[in-house]
Amino acid sequence: MNKFKEYCKNNPEWAKNEDVIGRNTCKEYIPKIFTKIKYLEDNPDMYGIDLIGYDENNEQYVFVEAEHSNAWKGDNYYFKTLHIPKRKKKFFDKYPLSLYVMVNKQASSIAVVRGDHVLDSPLKEVPNKYNKNGEYFFDIDLDNVKFYNLGEVGR
Repeated sequence: MNKFKEYCKNNPEWAKNEDVIGRNTCKEYIPKIFTKIKYLEDNPDMYGIDLIGYDENNEQYVFVEAEHSNAWKGDNYYFKTLHIPKRKKKFFDKYPLSLYVMVNKQASSIAVVRGDHVLDSPLKEVPNKYNKNGEYFFDIDLDNVKFYNLGEVGR
């Protein structure tokens, strides 16, 4: 079993809190950044992508996978690439018009990647806190990532 999933299973309050931070940050700021998205709602499918974005006609417009990152501290993104777990691939396959949004630890900045850029990126095995080996991530070139400081959104 993926040790991150195991950690979440054994620490459900922590996992729920992390999920809530990612989702709520997206719900508040994504419609301010991408004005064609009127609002975001939780996906009723608890095993599906996190959020569904609607346009001004209340039609489904985009799908969003949100993640709160404890590794990215501060507003400046200081890693050479952005890693998205391979296990998220199913969402980008199913929802071609999708976004992956990483929220930094303080929920003061976000990184946004289009789903097609995720799928077009190479996979890389990355040792981490939860899986010392064996976990694969999409290795996203920063040219395919848009960064937003949330304190500057809506000004």
